[in-house]
Amino acid sequence: MVVNLRKLDLNLLVVFDAIYAERHITQAGHRVGLSQPAVSNALRRLRDVLEDELFTRGPDGLLPTARAQELAGPVHQILEELSQVLDQRPFDPATAQGVISIATVDLFEALIVPGLAVALAERAPGLNLRLVPTSGQSYEMLDRGEVDLAVASFGALPKRFEKQICAVADYGCIMRVGHPLAQKPMTAEGYAGARHVLLNPRGDMRGWADDALEARGMQRQVCLTVTNFMSARQVLLETDAIMTAPQPMVDHMAKEAGLVACDCPLVAPDAYRSLEVIWHKRLFSHPLGAWFVDLIGEVSDHVFGTDDQR
Repeated sequence: MVVNLRKLDLNLLVVFDAIYAERHITQAGHRVGLSQPAVSNALRRLRDVLEDELFTRGPDGLLPTARAQELAGPVHQILEELSQVLDQRPFDPATAQGVISIATVDLFEALIVPGLAVALAERAPGLNLRLVPTSGQSYEMLDRGEVDLAVASFGALPKRFEKQICAVADYGCIMRVGHPLAQKPMTAEGYAGARHVLLNPRGDMRGWADDALEARGMQRQVCLTVTNFMSARQVLLETDAIMTAPQPMVDHMAKEAGLVACDCPLVAPDAYRSLEVIWHKRLFSHPLGAWFVDLIGEVSDHVFGTDDQR
């Protein structure tokens, strides 16, 4: 269909962008400073112009139609670029306002976000963070403009994304106090013979350690997959299962949950050892983006001491 741009009020796109991000009429109104009836009216007008429902009601909020998903990324990009063109003031974090959305893993949430929150409170009190799980969908969420940044281990990236390394860490193992494998140095044979809890946002039953074991003619039993490290804590406390995780998270869980940490007998590939923040080249190019990514790097350096690795 061909849309008559004379009928398209730019404010309707602002409302669309807010609804897509919040998936809720009232929350979208708070985001753009409009009442719930005003947002509903704007959505009704946009539906008429685009001849599409755009959003339908679901059990957990509004669900975007295929057309809305198609529009989300380009609309967000257009609004960001227009904002940059119209705003000629030098960027000042102290007066910046808005929400930065990040798709992330719990390693970032547990170890970096606390320091990041403190830094924002001191330097940019008008900025708010919205964290959502990656669910193995980082690229898709960035493309659709659902999040501004994603933090996880990515390795080689599609050309449309850029990245900065937050931290580089080896892997360790975590288990309950009194676990038989905790009484002596961990061997590959002992590791392969254990029952394992595996972190995998997509729910796959295989990780990099399985490839490493297979290269040695061995295999392990993955008895449970989880989407975040902390959900495995009680399982590790009450069973003889072990978990492999980046060493900083292993140390954190050992301290906070009363578990035991030891070295992992396998060496993780470089792609899994790096915690990286990535963003879409077109959708997060505002000076705010560069400042915030640098702030993540600064906080990460303080936590992990990775200044020479970025």
